[in-house]
Amino acid sequence: MKPLHIILLAIIAIVGSNSFFIVTETELAILFRLGKVVETDYKPGIHFKLPFFNNVRKFERRIMTVDIKPEHYLTEEKKNVVVNSFIKWRISDVGKYYRSMRGSETKAMDRISKIVKDGLRAEFGKRTIHEVVSGQKHLLRNDNQAQYQSDDDKEKHQKAQQTDVAVAKEMTTTATVAKDVAQIDERTQIMNSITLKANKEVALFGISIVDVRIKRIDLTPKVSESVYMRMEAERKQIAKNLRAQGKKHAEEIEASAERERTVILAKAYRNAEDIRGEGDAKSTEIYAQAYGKDKEFYTFYRSLNAYKNAFTSGSDILVLKPDSEFFKYFSQSK
Repeated sequence: MKPLHIILLAIIAIVGSNSFFIVTETELAILFRLGKVVETDYKPGIHFKLPFFNNVRKFERRIMTVDIKPEHYLTEEKKNVVVNSFIKWRISDVGKYYRSMRGSETKAMDRISKIVKDGLRAEFGKRTIHEVVSGQKHLLRNDNQAQYQSDDDKEKHQKAQQTDVAVAKEMTTTATVAKDVAQIDERTQIMNSITLKANKEVALFGISIVDVRIKRIDLTPKVSESVYMRMEAERKQIAKNLRAQGKKHAEEIEASAERERTVILAKAYRNAEDIRGEGDAKSTEIYAQAYGKDKEFYTFYRSLNAYKNAFTSGSDILVLKPDSEFFKYFSQSK
């Protein structure tokens, strides 16, 4: 083969290889002619182009992730929270994407991050630290009639409902809003609201935000300390109230027991006195009957008992006149 033929074959091979390009399922392609965009709507497959006049640039078709560094945001009561989040996005219009971002993925991610951060700042500024950290706001509903803890809660919930309805209409990935809601997930509400608003802004750049997710919400050390101190104060107050209630119940129980004890003792004393009185009355009646049967013997018996009680030991001495009443039965032989 002559050298000229080899050169011609090489030229044909080079021209042929530059006359077509392949677009895969994971790629988006833009065809340029002398630096100007000619075609952007390429489906996966083999496509032809003019060599040397056309060039092709390819971009990612799949969903990409922007991992946002932890940022500080202020809540409604001006408390600092540290939020860690990420964004799922994709190129929806490769032509707009190239014209606005010059095809730079880094520039696109920086722009998306800024938009989402601004949205997070606005959303966190409308909520309390309890709502964003716990992720829930308790609302009691019964027969479509809501009872709210305050007018502010009612107004916030109405605005949140409007946002939820808009998100449900425009995003198929958003869960349907239930009629009877026991709790509203504030984090989901924040993420859905930001996704909806950010999509409106990035649509001009040929970008679609698939989802915005909050991975973690932390308190700053200063806020954490104040929260722990408040929690400790609340626990101490609850403990103090419980101790006061316990002391009150203990005093009530002691007073009730003392009252029952007094009543029982009084009844027992009354019953004892009644029994003792009945016994004394019976004893007196028996003595009276016995005295009535033989008065002289009864007097004699009483005298003997008096002698017995007077002389309890051998050394007792009693000085009396011999004719005293005490020695009545000593002087009478009968």
